[in-house]
Amino acid sequence: MDSVFTKYNGKIIESSNALGNTFDENTSWLVLSNVIPGWRYSFPEFKPGELVDAPNDPISYINYGEGFIFIPSGLAYRNNSSGRIGPNSNLLFYINLWDILPDTDFDNDNVPGILEDPDGDGDPYNDDTDEDGLANYRDFDDDGDGIPTRDEDANGDGDPTNDKNDPNNPDLPDYLNRKVR
Repeated sequence: MDSVFTKYNGKIIESSNALGNTFDENTSWLVLSNVIPGWRYSFPEFKPGELVDAPNDPISYINYGEGFIFIPSGLAYRNNSSGRIGPNSNLLFYINLWDILPDTDFDNDNVPGILEDPDGDGDPYNDDTDEDGLANYRDFDDDGDGIPTRDEDANGDGDPTNDKNDPNNPDLPDYLNRKVR
């Protein structure tokens, strides 16, 4: 549930001793919830770099994490194709991890995505309180009551997770409770 600033170069592993041409090369911020599972599992294992504070100079990093990520097809695109990547392709990426933004708030609702796991199973991807087809970490109105989650902060401290005003359900935060407006 983090975001990373990375430079990467991806190649298809064609055989045990041959790599294909580069199919993707980029420098960008990536939201790890939007990438293939192999990246979600791998990037947190690298250390981010240190931003060089040099006024009037381009942004640069030192002491950044760099390495290779081998991604078997089951953690990539499986039996589907994507661009120049064929089905069941194993992938190899060379990466530089310049920065990481942990606990990203993807839907800008003042609740970090990693905390949008009301069933407590450690997987925020499968939680959709209002059953609208959007997982809570992507849904600006988690309970579907028409009030954005960020506005269901009764005590005004900027944290909607600690507002619980339903006497019949005192452990349920208001932003997940359609009965509380």
